[in-house]
Amino acid sequence: MNKLQLFKIILLFIIIPCGELQAQNILSQDYTVTEWEEDLDAFVQSLEKIHPDPYFRYNKDAFYSDLNLLKGKLDILTDDEVFLELSKLVTSLQDGHSHIPMHQGNLKLTAIPIMFYLFDNGLYIIDAKDNEQLVGKKVVRIGNRETGDLFNEIRKLIPADNIYHVKNNFPFYVNVPEFLEVLNAIESTDEILISVLDGNELKEVKVNTISRHEFFQWAFSPNTDSKIPLYRKKSNDLYWLSYISEEKIMYMKYNQVQSADSYSIQQITKNLDSLSRARNAEKIVIDLRDNSGGNSFTMRGLVNMLKGHPLNQPGKLFLVSGRKSNSAATNFISEMRLESNAILIGEPTGGNPNFYSDVRTVKLPNTRIEVAISTLFQKGSFYEDDRRSHYPDVPISVLSTDYFENNDPVIETIKLFNIEEPEHIPVSKSDLETFLGRYACTLTQACELSFENGYLRFHGKNVINKKLYYTGKLKFRDYNNSISIQLNPEDRNLTLTGYGINKVMDKLPATSLTAIEKIEHGKVGEGVTEIKDMLNSYPSPAIVSESVINSFGYRYLREKKAKEAIELFELNTLLYPKSANVYDSLGDAYLETNNINLAEKSFEEALNRNPDYEPAKRKLAEIRDNQK
Repeated sequence: MNKLQLFKIILLFIIIPCGELQAQNILSQDYTVTEWEEDLDAFVQSLEKIHPDPYFRYNKDAFYSDLNLLKGKLDILTDDEVFLELSKLVTSLQDGHSHIPMHQGNLKLTAIPIMFYLFDNGLYIIDAKDNEQLVGKKVVRIGNRETGDLFNEIRKLIPADNIYHVKNNFPFYVNVPEFLEVLNAIESTDEILISVLDGNELKEVKVNTISRHEFFQWAFSPNTDSKIPLYRKKSNDLYWLSYISEEKIMYMKYNQVQSADSYSIQQITKNLDSLSRARNAEKIVIDLRDNSGGNSFTMRGLVNMLKGHPLNQPGKLFLVSGRKSNSAATNFISEMRLESNAILIGEPTGGNPNFYSDVRTVKLPNTRIEVAISTLFQKGSFYEDDRRSHYPDVPISVLSTDYFENNDPVIETIKLFNIEEPEHIPVSKSDLETFLGRYACTLTQACELSFENGYLRFHGKNVINKKLYYTGKLKFRDYNNSISIQLNPEDRNLTLTGYGINKVMDKLPATSLTAIEKIEHGKVGEGVTEIKDMLNSYPSPAIVSESVINSFGYRYLREKKAKEAIELFELNTLLYPKSANVYDSLGDAYLETNNINLAEKSFEEALNRNPDYEPAKRKLAEIRDNQK
C-alpha cells in the first residue's frame, strides 16, 4: 500500500465521524438520551391529556411504533436529527393546528431571503431580497437536492390537514437552511446554492442567509405595485371592499376572520350590503384565498347578511378559496356552502370542513421545545363529513404564468360566469305530501322538507338550506349538484348524499322535539337525559358541540335559571372532559348560586386541564382573596 492510499483511508476515517458529529444548528445546546426520552414521553402524555382525539387520523399503534423506533435510535442521532424526527411525529397526526411553532426562543433558525411559491407547474421564486434577477425563475435544485425530492422530504415536517395545506406551507420550510442541512441538501447554513432555469439555461446562484426576524419583516411588507391584480393588494388589511364597475361586481377581500377596532366586521358587512344594493351589483364575490382563519364568532353577521341578500342566487354569489384558506375561513365556507347558493371557485381549501383547533402550548421539560396541541373539535359540516378539503365547484389552476403576468383567472372566470337553472320536472305538493315534514338531520337537530312554489326545500337552523330540483324517481338535487336527496317511501326516510356523506335520515313525528329543541324550549332535564343516553353509542362531537351546550347554559344563567344552567354545564363536562372551558363555565354557575366550594373545585378542575387558563386563574384568585 502506498502513502497516498494510506492517506486516503485515514482521511476517510476522519471525515465520516465528523459528519455524524456535525455542529448543532437548530437547538441551543446538546441533550442526553435520557433527556430526550423524558421529553418524548412528556409530549405524548400532554398530547393524550389535552387533545380530544389525538389519533383520529393516524392509528395509535402506528404512532407508538414510530415513537419507539425513534427512542431506539436516540444514541446514534444528532440533536438536530431528533428534533426533525419529533416534528415528523407531530406531523403524522395529520392535524394542521397541532404543531411545533418555528418562532420560539429555543430554536436557532435562519432563512434564505427568497419567497418561493409552489405553483401547479413547479416551484418558482416570487421575490428575492437583494437578488431581484431571480424573480420569475423556476427552481430546479436547492443545494444538491432536486425540488421534487425536497418536497417529498420536507412535507413530512409540515403539520397539515391536507396536501393543499402542505403546498401552502412548503415555501416557509424549504427556506430554512438548518432543515436543509439535516436533510443533507446543503453543507453550510451560511451560503445556499440555488439552481434555477433562466429560459432554457440552468444557472447557479449563491445566496447568503439572514435571520428569520429579518426575513419575515421583509417578506410580509405590503406590495404597493399598482400593476398587481386586485386580490394581491392590501395584503395586511383584515378585509376591504372594491367595486368592479364594468361587470357590476361587488368584491370583498377577506384576509382574516377577525374584527378590527378601527373598521369592524359589522361596519364592512353593512357597507357591503348597502353598496351592493345602491350600485345595483349583479354579483358578490367574497375572496378568502389568503384567509388562514381567526375567530369564527366574528363572522356570524356577515354570513347572515349574505344568506338574506337578494344576490344569494345561483351564479350571483361567489366564494373564492385557496390553499391558505384554513381554520375559521373553512368554517365560513362550510356555513355558506350549506346554507346559501354560493359557488365555490379557486383551489381546494387548506383546511378540512371538520377539524381540531384552539391550541394549547406545552413546553417540554428538558429541551424547552414548545408544542401546540389542539383542544377543540370544530364541526363545520355534518359530523360524518370526512372530506379533507372543500373542493371548488369551479377549480382554477394556479400557474406561474398568470402570477408573473399579473392575471387573475379567478376574477376573469367570475366575470364571464353564467349558470343555467337545472332542469326541473314539475311535481305537485299532493304527490309529495307523505314525505313533507321533519327529519332527524343530526342526532340532536331536525331539518324540514317543505314544498315552496313547485320545489322542495330542505332546511334546518344552522345546518342546511337548499332548494331542490326534481330529476325523477323521487330523487332531487340542488342547483350545482353538490347534494342530492333520495326519498324512500317504504322506509319513510330520505338519503342525503353530498358534502362527504351518504346519510339516511328518518322522518320524525310531527309533534316530537329533538334533544336540542327540548333544551331550547325549557325541557332541559329531558334533553340532557336524552344526550347522556347517546353517549353510550356515539362520540361526543357527533352528538352536539361544546359551544352549543355552553351557549344554552349561559342563556339560562342570564335568565336566572341556575338549576338548568348547572345541568347543562355538568353535561358538557361529561361530553368534553378534557376541556378547561367547560369546568370554568360550571364554576361560573356555582358562583351565581353562591356555592363557593363547588365553584372553587370547578375552577381547580379547569386549571388541572390547562394551568394557563386565565379566566379560571383570575376567578380562583378572587375566591381565595375573599377567604383570607
